Amino acid sequence: MQETQDDDWMLAGRAEELRAIDSATSQGKGVLMEGQLGMGMSQLLGAALRRAEAKGLTVVSVGGTGGAGASASAAFDTLDTCLERLARMRRPQGALPPVLGVDDVHLLNSPTAARLCALASSGRASIVAAATRGACPPVGIDMLWLEHHVERVDLAPFDRPTVARVVRARLGVEVGASTLERLWATTRGHPLLLRELIEQSLTDGSFCRVGGVWRWRGLTGAPPKRLADAALFRLRDLTSDEHELACMLAIAESVETDLVLQAGLGAAAESLYARGLVAEERAGRRIRLRLSEPLTGHVLASRISAFTGRRLRRQVADALTATGARREDDVLRIVALRMDAGLVPERDHLLAAALTAIRRGSHQFAERVCRTALSRSDDETAEPARARMLLARVLSSTGRHAEAEAEFAAAAKTPVQLPREEYVDAFRARVDNLVWGMRRTAEAVALADEAMQSLDGPSARALEGCRAALALHADRLADILAIADRVLPLESPGSPTVRAILPVAAFARLERGDPVGALELLRLHGGRLEDWEDDALCHRDAVVTRCLFHLGGQEASASMLEEMERSTDLQDRARQFHTSVTRACLYRKGGRLREAAELLREVGTVPRRHDWLDTHCIVGWLAGVLAEMGEHSEALCTLLEADSEESDKPDCPIVRDSMAQERALVLAYAGDVSGAVGQAMEVAKRASEAGRTLTAVAALHLAARVADAGPLTCQARGLADGSTSELVHLQADHIAALAAADGDALRTVADRFRANGALPLAAEALAQAARAHHSAGQLRKGQAAWTACQEILTTTEGMLPPWAAREAPDERPAATLTTREREVAALVASGLTNRGIAARLVVSVRTVENHLHRVYNKLGISARTDVGRALADQGGDRASA
Repeated sequence: MQETQDDDWMLAGRAEELRAIDSATSQGKGVLMEGQLGMGMSQLLGAALRRAEAKGLTVVSVGGTGGAGASASAAFDTLDTCLERLARMRRPQGALPPVLGVDDVHLLNSPTAARLCALASSGRASIVAAATRGACPPVGIDMLWLEHHVERVDLAPFDRPTVARVVRARLGVEVGASTLERLWATTRGHPLLLRELIEQSLTDGSFCRVGGVWRWRGLTGAPPKRLADAALFRLRDLTSDEHELACMLAIAESVETDLVLQAGLGAAAESLYARGLVAEERAGRRIRLRLSEPLTGHVLASRISAFTGRRLRRQVADALTATGARREDDVLRIVALRMDAGLVPERDHLLAAALTAIRRGSHQFAERVCRTALSRSDDETAEPARARMLLARVLSSTGRHAEAEAEFAAAAKTPVQLPREEYVDAFRARVDNLVWGMRRTAEAVALADEAMQSLDGPSARALEGCRAALALHADRLADILAIADRVLPLESPGSPTVRAILPVAAFARLERGDPVGALELLRLHGGRLEDWEDDALCHRDAVVTRCLFHLGGQEASASMLEEMERSTDLQDRARQFHTSVTRACLYRKGGRLREAAELLREVGTVPRRHDWLDTHCIVGWLAGVLAEMGEHSEALCTLLEADSEESDKPDCPIVRDSMAQERALVLAYAGDVSGAVGQAMEVAKRASEAGRTLTAVAALHLAARVADAGPLTCQARGLADGSTSELVHLQADHIAALAAADGDALRTVADRFRANGALPLAAEALAQAARAHHSAGQLRKGQAAWTACQEILTTTEGMLPPWAAREAPDERPAATLTTREREVAALVASGLTNRGIAARLVVSVRTVENHLHRVYNKLGISARTDVGRALADQGGDRASA
């Protein structure tokens, strides 16, 4: 691949704006572009002028704005000279007015702006100009807009999909999804920062190909001067209060608005917000301010003097402490600010902050806090063991698994007895490190067995949650349910042991096709939800939402998900991850594919520790969604990335089958039917043998949709008969209806899919019903099914998959023939040639051919010999209807 060497690739993010400018100039109107500094207005203006010139318009620009240089263009040193020339210019009658390009139009003086407005008012020029948002332009420029001489085009930062388009325009489609998300998160789509970051990263090698896919490993060290200057470009000319607030936000990352007001910086906050330099974010009932681009804050913090940094950190920490520091997030921020200010917080604050940092994925800071706590702890207390276990968890999360195991082992040998819950948490983390980090699953199982034998009854039962998670990793669902049957009756509802086992057991029941039983299990043993800690409650809520999803409770599952999101702290990475994945699943089911893809790209970069609920390959899911969107090449590229990502993880049959299912879907959309069916049938076989009914039926459903449903009907029905999942029964009924080519049954299935919220599947079933009705000669029913299919497709972002599109009849398979078309059809059926029909009707042969082409489309036929039968069928179908 040959990478682009100029900045035109940035215009891939402004396609919509360019179309708006083209439309305006084609109608003799002008355009006023507005945006913050760094939005690429000058580049867009130049591109717009070149496109106008290419359409044959006369383009005049001030000082050669946009680089116009063809013979049809003229460039002037000053706007006054340009206006004088345009005032004298004569143009042919009916020709569009010349296009005048002016950059930084807000800097014009009032008389010149008035002349510009007069020129546009008289129709002697179409003004295409760029202005900085927030600047105060002269009255004449405002009048251009108020008197409708120009259309307004607002330039905003790129959103995630646009960042993806821009980066791929520079490098090609082989860019990793996690890299795209990381670039967006670093720049927040700011065009200038994005351009400089990409070019700098290509220069220093931090942007490179790995396995044929472009990956960016992030900023390494301090940003180079050019990138740093670009990041600080908009922070010029700040007042002292604005600079104070910007520095405060840079070192604290975010600050509550109440603290900003207490510091007397309210007016500065409003000014920076109006200029787009500061953004708001909500955390519960609090409103926090942060710098709009994280990169800007990173650079600004690196340039603050040590004295100023310490002063601001102590100021924010003291202000937070004065509020009572009631939230764990407050403790984390206070500890971070005090440590960076050269102070050493209390031990209990250090350990609380370390635990919160681990949950938030702030591993580098958590390690620093743990080592500080270890340096302050006394050997007689439990603090060294706690700090060591937290440090081990940090080391595991950062990939230093051998070091983590050494710390876990050292903490386990401490003579200090820890509370049972702390011991169980540490043991679970050690097991995860052995399984996910070191691939020593057998050792983890042996460790669990050994610990079970050395503990008493209640303490031993407390470790059963770890054993259940290990059984899930090994695809032994029956063992999980056996553990639940043995332990849950001995524990009080909602106890710590129950909270560890119950979500895993409910998930196992769900996978076996029994969402009703899973919900009942949670109801019987769950106890008071207020007693559940964050991780367990997150798992429980995610399982409940999935159960409702499979029971067809579209509103109930959406409501449950909204409740999860309301209770999700913005910094709680694990809960944020699971709620986002569940939301993406609902979006995908309902055909909101772009939103699903955006969420999956986002969560794919969320740093988190693996847990038993990670039963899907996120990048693999993204590949499937991209395939459903019709982005086949990107889906295949993402599939390669997913394969590479999964190869670095321990083998887990459930995750492996999830990945294989998405691979089968991508292959099916790419046209590799045999490959898709082969993959799907392998998944169905493995899942069926392991008792995972949901996965088995879903795999059979895909194979039946893509190829021949006949041989799969009995197998799917046998699995569905033992399931309480409405979705499983729907999939089995869809397979049976496809096998029988029963149009009425397919219509019923489509209606049920639609009620279930599965709109893409409803549209597909309707297309298949249209084909079945058409093949049976029921043309009116076929037309009704096809119309209903098109109605659904217009409400979703998807399209018919290729296998359904191939089967679908024309969009007007039974449309009513006009009088002339029926007359032509009748003459064809009587045996006349096209020339004979033309002589009979006194029209040209070409006209007859056109009528006959429409007749073929409306009747759904392709040969003259079928016209008589189709006419008869259409009349009979109308009569029966």
